[in-house]
Amino acid sequence: MTKPTPPPASRAGETRALLLSAATLVIHRDGVNHLTLDAVAREAGVSKGGLLYHYPSKHHLIVGLLQAYLDDFERRIGQHTAHGASYPRAFVQATLDELRDERVKASTAALLAIVAHEPELLTRFRQAADGWQTQLEQSGLDPARATVARLAVEGLYFAELMGAAVPHGTLRIQIEQLLLDLTSDPA
Repeated sequence: MTKPTPPPASRAGETRALLLSAATLVIHRDGVNHLTLDAVAREAGVSKGGLLYHYPSKHHLIVGLLQAYLDDFERRIGQHTAHGASYPRAFVQATLDELRDERVKASTAALLAIVAHEPELLTRFRQAADGWQTQLEQSGLDPARATVARLAVEGLYFAELMGAAVPHGTLRIQIEQLLLDLTSDPA
């Protein structure tokens, strides 16, 4: 019996992206408790075997979701630094971008719920956060100032994810501007 030939890398990447998108949709529509391999395969329009080829278990699928989130956040930061923003400002801008994207916000909330119950995933998230903090501290901006900006924008992010005392209107605009001011070079 011969092994099946793996799909070309580009097609495999497209399929993985399709599966992650389907998993995100299942989480949004049905809730985290309904995230099953069968539901994801059905939503993606692929066989369960096709899903298992890319993600051999639900845990692997969740790891893929977390990695995709981390990669997307890094990409957002990179877009801002490519346009001349300092790392601290890019971090704040990338976080604010996510707050404006309802789809990202909803999938982040679901993903955080999953990550909180899987120690390995929590470790991966902590390692990413440690890396962001290190870059903030080494950015040239006062490390305390950069850290306050990170903590404040993350506080805003989590307040919004939980729907708890979310500032709106003029106050929201002022807060976002203050966050950007915190990350500007005080020279």
